[in-house]
Amino acid sequence: MKKKLIFTAFLVAVICAFMMVSVYANVVEDDSATVLLDSPENVNVYNKPEGIYLSFSAVEGAQTYYIYRSDLDAPLTAVSSENGLFYLDKSAASGKSYTYGVQAVSGDTKSEISYSQKYKFVKAPVLISAANGDGYSYVKWNSVAGADKYYVYRKVNGGSWKF
Repeated sequence: MKKKLIFTAFLVAVICAFMMVSVYANVVEDDSATVLLDSPENVNVYNKPEGIYLSFSAVEGAQTYYIYRSDLDAPLTAVSSENGLFYLDKSAASGKSYTYGVQAVSGDTKSEISYSQKYKFVKAPVLISAANGDGYSYVKWNSVAGADKYYVYRKVNGGSWKF
C-alpha cells in the first residue's frame, strides 16, 4: 500500500510539473507573438496659411497614426486619426503655442507617443488694399495675433521677390 501511495504521489507531481511547463510554454508563445511598434520619428511642424502642418516618418507595421495636441494650458488631447504621414491643424489659433504628439497604431497595439517641439502659430496677414503712387507703393493689411513685426516683399513683372 505504501508503494502504491508513493507511486501515485510521484505520478501526480509529474503531471502537475508537465502542466506547469505546458502553461509556461503557452505564455511564452503568446508573448513572443506580440508586435511592438516603433514610435514615429522626425516629427516636424511648419506654419502654413491654413494652419499648422505636422509631418512625421512612417513606422513599419502601423495602420494609422493618432495625432494629439496641447496648447500648453491644457493636457495632450487626441485631435485626429490619420492614414497618411501628415496632419493640417486648421483650428490652431494665431499667437498660441502648441505641442503635438504622434502615435503609431496597428489594431490594439500602440507605440509610445513622439512629441514635436513647442511651436507658435502665426497666421498669414490678409491684404486689405494696395495702390501705386508716384514713386511709391501703399500696402495695407490686417494685424495678426502673435506677430511682432511684418516683412513686406515686392515682385516686379516676372522678377524675383525682394525685401
